[in-house]
Amino acid sequence: RMLRFFGELRVMLQMVVNSLLSLFWLLVFLVFLLYVFAILLTKGATDYLRPGPDERSPDPAVSDSLKNDYGSLFRTMYTLFKGMTGGVSWGEIAEPMSEAGAVYFWLIIVFLCFGIFSVLNIITGVFVDGAIEMAKRDRSIIIEKESLARKAVASHLLELLESIDDNGDGTISAEEFSDALDRLEVVQFIHALGVDFEDAQHLFAMLDRDGDGTVDVVEFVEGMQKLKGEARSADVHRLS
Repeated sequence: RMLRFFGELRVMLQMVVNSLLSLFWLLVFLVFLLYVFAILLTKGATDYLRPGPDERSPDPAVSDSLKNDYGSLFRTMYTLFKGMTGGVSWGEIAEPMSEAGAVYFWLIIVFLCFGIFSVLNIITGVFVDGAIEMAKRDRSIIIEKESLARKAVASHLLELLESIDDNGDGTISAEEFSDALDRLEVVQFIHALGVDFEDAQHLFAMLDRDGDGTVDVVEFVEGMQKLKGEARSADVHRLS
């Protein structure tokens, strides 16, 4: 269990390292996006805070809010970043800008929608895709998955053997096996393994390796797994 834990930790660390380059360019794009929108919003806030001689003075509460959130290019970028990452409610940063003009309010909405539903999902996708690709190439992960799959199949096969073994002696006779193949769930499970067969007699003969007329636990589990892993056809296995 400890080896599996450290194996998963190693995979996560490798995933982070392998994704650093993609993450770097995504962050560059994010900074560029923040910069472009911050220029537009800072200009809008500045124009509102410096009204012309024929314009009314801004509301003090709104003015203080705009100065704190959009008083400089850096402040605006920081405010947008907080809104995109959940550091502050989007309404708190969008509503004051509506006083400067509806266009600035909708600029914030467009930025937040694009940033949350596109950029952040792309960043998540980079890590997920990197993890999947690395898992496909990592030999230890492949071996572990194959081992777990074989154990799962063996467990199901043992349950199947118990259901076929009517007298409970731990072995399957040809008659028991033939009767079991009349049950739909048994046939479906065998087909799910990818094993095709002409009739019960042929399949039983392939499982009965020592030819004593019965199939024990080892013969049944190993035989079914071997048939599953080879040509996926019991007929081809028998002919070979």
